[in-house]
Parts: sequence; C-alpha cells; structure tokens
Amino acid sequence: MRIACLDDDPLIAEITTILLEELGHEVVLCADPAEALALIGASRTPFEMLVIDIHLAGGEDGRTIAMAARRLSADLRIIFFTGDTSITDIFDGATVLHKPCTLGMLEAAIERANPAVAADSPLQSSPETGVTAWTMRWGGSGVPESR
Repeated sequence: MRIACLDDDPLIAEITTILLEELGHEVVLCADPAEALALIGASRTPFEMLVIDIHLAGGEDGRTIAMAARRLSADLRIIFFTGDTSITDIFDGATVLHKPCTLGMLEAAIERANPAVAADSPLQSSPETGVTAWTMRWGGSGVPESR
C-alpha cells in the first residue's frame, strides 16, 4: 500500500516510516501539511492511506489537513496518530492510533482502516496473547526503546 506519513516530530515520523516499511508498505514521509497535500493531489501513483498526527506544530490541526486530503482523493484512508488518549473517534472512516504503540497495534490500525491488507501482512502475532515479536515505546528521553 502507498502511504503518506506526516508527523511534526522528526523522530516519530522516522520511526513510523520504518515500521510501515517493515510491514511492507511504500511510505512517503512528508515534511509539512502543504507538502502532504501537494503530493496527495498531484501524484501519478495515488496514495491509499495518510498516517497523520492530530496536533501538528504551529497549531495546525491534522483533522483539517486530513479532510483536505480526502477532498483531493476521496478513497484515501486515514489513520490519526496521537498521544492524546481522550481522542477515540474523529470522523467516519478514520482510525485513531494512540502513541506509544506496538508494531502490532500499527498493523491492526492499518487493517481497521483497510481490511484488504490483513491477508498480506508479514507480521505474525501469538494466537494466545496477540503480542507481536517486539514493541516500540518512546522513553522519557525521546529515544525509542525495543522490548
């Protein structure tokens, strides 16, 4: 799946891109909302999904950016990435994923947003626990920790 990724924290954006690529997706990391919208609107190869932070730097609202992206590409699936655990629903057809998350949680969010990818997933969870092979968490230092 071709995915545009936008997060104002460079470390989170880079880690998210790596995780999405680990799951077998083609990811384009966008520097800012204007670039994300320009790429989504002008790309010859359409994006199928946008993974976007809800609260962006400079007071930009990821929800507004996502709605503008949907106007450019009506079939675009949206995953909102946020550290705000009080947010559980944004708008119809969008998925919310809370930070920090595991690789399995990211994969599950992609499957909720697009059930067709579930059968092609390279990640295997334990049927007894549902736990994936490793977990990515952001520590107090801002450095990712593998578990």
